[in-house]
Amino acid sequence: MPKKRNGQTGFIQKNIRLLLFRGQKLRKNASTPFVHTFHLAPGVVLLALLACQSGFDKAQRADNIAAYQEYLRSNQEEESVLLAQERLAELEFKQAKELHSILGYKRFLEKFPNAPEAKPAAVLLENLRFESAITEGTPHALRRFLKEYPEGPHRAEAMERLAQTEQTELEHSDDLTRLGDAAQFYADKPLGALANDRLDEVRFQNAKTAGDYFEYLSQFPAGKYRDDARVALLSLEWDSLLAFSQWQEAERLSKQPLANRMADVEMRLKKFRQLKALLENKSPEFLKTQMGFSLHSPEELEAALKAADILLRAEAVQELGFRMEASVVDDLLGIVGASRNVLVRQRAFESLQRLFQALPGALANYQVAKREQQQAVKELEGSEALKWAILYDLSGQHAKAALLYSKAYAPELPDPILLRRWITLRKEQKRYYSSAVAARQLAWWAERTVDDIGPIRDTEVLFAARELCAALDMAEFAVAALEVLAKENTDFPEDIPVFLQKAQGNLRLVQARLQDVELALLEQEPQARRCESRGLSWSMEAKVQERKKAFEKLAKQKPAAAKLLIQRVMETDPLVELRAELQSLQATLNQKTDVSKTR
Repeated sequence: MPKKRNGQTGFIQKNIRLLLFRGQKLRKNASTPFVHTFHLAPGVVLLALLACQSGFDKAQRADNIAAYQEYLRSNQEEESVLLAQERLAELEFKQAKELHSILGYKRFLEKFPNAPEAKPAAVLLENLRFESAITEGTPHALRRFLKEYPEGPHRAEAMERLAQTEQTELEHSDDLTRLGDAAQFYADKPLGALANDRLDEVRFQNAKTAGDYFEYLSQFPAGKYRDDARVALLSLEWDSLLAFSQWQEAERLSKQPLANRMADVEMRLKKFRQLKALLENKSPEFLKTQMGFSLHSPEELEAALKAADILLRAEAVQELGFRMEASVVDDLLGIVGASRNVLVRQRAFESLQRLFQALPGALANYQVAKREQQQAVKELEGSEALKWAILYDLSGQHAKAALLYSKAYAPELPDPILLRRWITLRKEQKRYYSSAVAARQLAWWAERTVDDIGPIRDTEVLFAARELCAALDMAEFAVAALEVLAKENTDFPEDIPVFLQKAQGNLRLVQARLQDVELALLEQEPQARRCESRGLSWSMEAKVQERKKAFEKLAKQKPAAAKLLIQRVMETDPLVELRAELQSLQATLNQKTDVSKTR
């Protein structure tokens, strides 16, 4: 009770101040002379207050949080609101001190940021946060405290405790984010050097791909494992040169100082020289085992790539996918981005797909990572975004590929190459409805191609026939995809038959228009190729069987040479269909080698 009387006595004083404030307002506004309130009897003052503050008086008599809150909810215009807010702040601060919790002080400061009690509440909150950080005892908790109170009175002690706990933890941490934060936080201190050294070590230990090694060297150009990272990249470059039959470049690389540190370097050099001799052997028994034996010559291929007839160009581009040569990847990427005809661009993508499929995963990743060092891959759009999306896609970096495919996508005029790839990728991801939508868009594109051609002049017949051939290729793919997707359990299953029906209609339209245009083409040029003959002029199956027979013959005559060449087929040959055919022969040759070693 005495405490309550003291609180009420304080409020009487505040009420007197309030009445003085009202008197000042009256003196400014009233026309009659002002009577100074000090000349009034105390009883008159209190009566005046009671007359105008019945609601406030009720809250004052209760003198608790609920009463003042109730008063403030219904009385926002009266002058006594200020006094009620002040008393409410006093009472809530008293309650917060009794609870003495972080949450209690936080709520008080959020509610009364400008109250006189805010400053002591902030001090008490900081003390509690410091105690909590010490109790938790982790570097994360102490760093969090220091971030919130960088200049507080507990800074020195918090820094000392943080250094003690962090040193032990950093010495054994594998968390790259944590180590990076600590290295930055203690940039000019011994603990920062410790964190940076540990970050150097963990970053290298976690490096698995060429991209990881390049990133390590970028972050730690003078790092502890600098030479180890360079050796790893040198090894990948060596294997790439062998895959592309760049013998002179590989010979020069083998003489670099760091080359001696490559794993199994002596064995690899011996294998390199043996393989080089075999592949440069011009005798028919060796030549017939090679992919390039019955392909077009480089001169013939170059002429075909410049031919006026798109079908010849498309075939030449398709054949590039069977040539494991260093320049072919960039040539094909250029065709995907720059060629006007969609069929040629699609064949270029398929050839890139074949080449990347032929390479081991580490070498495929290296081809991309090496190009990343030569070109910035940020802020790409259009054809450049598409080219990099394809590189990431075919090297297995699907998250990066998805981002760039999205950047390359133009809703108003979708790229059919992109749509066709999306159909396959989304089907593999079991996103069947999304795949079906892409197939429907691809069929629409084929229909628009027919509409865009319009009436044809005699000089445009060949061009129109090849554009329609590309449309046919895409429409057939879209229909085939939708026929498969119609059997899957998808979202909105009622839409897929509708998509399929419309795509089939688009296909019939393309077929009819192509038939008319090709008739006109044959009238002009009876020997002209028709769209149905698009593709390679040689049989893939026949090529597989020819090379299989050549290997079987070589294995009988020179089993050691056959074994080495078959191993190369299994590792990097672009005719990947041959690998399954040679597995049995490879197992037989390996078994013979094992037997001979035991004798």
